[in-house]
Amino acid sequence: MKTPQLLLLLAVTLCCCVARLHAFPTRGCRCIRTTSDPVPTRVIRRIEVVPVSGLCRRTEIIVTRRNGSKLCVNPDEAWTPHLGRTPHLGRSHVALHGMWKHFGQKRFELNPPLN
Repeated sequence: MKTPQLLLLLAVTLCCCVARLHAFPTRGCRCIRTTSDPVPTRVIRRIEVVPVSGLCRRTEIIVTRRNGSKLCVNPDEAWTPHLGRTPHLGRSHVALHGMWKHFGQKRFELNPPLN
């Protein structure tokens, strides 16, 4: 092959690869690090629970604080099921992706009735 034809073929191949990367982004896990420290309920604005999926092999719990910062918490901690009992949060502020409502073997209840 001649050099101009080879360069054209290389350019077309590169364009196709770049277009494919933008069409199929690989997000992976959103949480790089998690904290084991309890988060005070008074500073929580929103709770997002992301279950295991094809993009990430672990359950992720993302807490948005009132100041807008986000924090990933460890779903295996004993205090995490109590996040759903945050009294000032309505159901619109708790996002459960899919219909997943468990942290491992622990039940995650959204604003359960008080006994």
